[in-house]
Amino acid sequence: MSTSSRIVANTRQILFQVMTPSNLFVAPLVTHTVHTKENKNNIAEYGTVPAQSSQPRRSVSVRSVLTKRARVAIANYAFLAFSDITYLGLLPVVFAVSVENGGLGFSPRAIGLILGLQGIVTGLVQVFFFAPLHRRLGSKRLYVTGYLCYSLLILSLPIMHAFAVMEMRRAIWVIIGLHIAISCPAFMAFSCVAIYVNSSAPSKDSLGTLNGISQTIISIIRAIGPAAATSLFSLSIEKNILGGHLVYAVLLGISLAGVFASRWLKEVKRVYESTR
Repeated sequence: MSTSSRIVANTRQILFQVMTPSNLFVAPLVTHTVHTKENKNNIAEYGTVPAQSSQPRRSVSVRSVLTKRARVAIANYAFLAFSDITYLGLLPVVFAVSVENGGLGFSPRAIGLILGLQGIVTGLVQVFFFAPLHRRLGSKRLYVTGYLCYSLLILSLPIMHAFAVMEMRRAIWVIIGLHIAISCPAFMAFSCVAIYVNSSAPSKDSLGTLNGISQTIISIIRAIGPAAATSLFSLSIEKNILGGHLVYAVLLGISLAGVFASRWLKEVKRVYESTR
């Protein structure tokens, strides 16, 4: 007999020995109380899984997150984001502006078709070819290759304008086709730099803080990039600086500086699980 059962039996004996009209209702209450405690003990002892107290995560300071490796990754991300947003901001302007003012003089319909086709092609290439290319080349080589493609994209703009001046329309469309093809590896650089930023986090708890810092910096760059590029384009044409090509020289220099900054990136260890 268990201890709780003996307590119940002894309690009942005592109550029946000293039974009075005033305590006739006390016996069932005491018995019920003892049984309730017994049931609670049994539940605690034979329950499924006791609730575990969740430990609060440690607070992560900005200084502890910004290690040398993290700073290098964010700096490369900033270079890439600036090259990308200035190129994307300048591209429709060059397409729309007249040939006399340094553009190509395309209609809105043609611009929409070109940009739409570019988006579809680059998206499909990312889905089907990024993983095998990343597996073969690694993060760093694929990133550098993609960033170098931004230099080619920027150079293609004044080349297309030169063909437009010479009224070589077929040559322009050939360059546009090459332009779309080159943009496919260029946009893959963003996937690579995202891998670098996430892998540079000192700990799992600091991942959110690190991404918050990097996205804040990138948002600022994306806010000022298009205005800076289009303003420099207008200044180049208006003042005829470098034959109206100052904007391309500046953007090309920044993209090459970004490629140079990638020398401090270290290859991310690749781990691939078999899906057999």
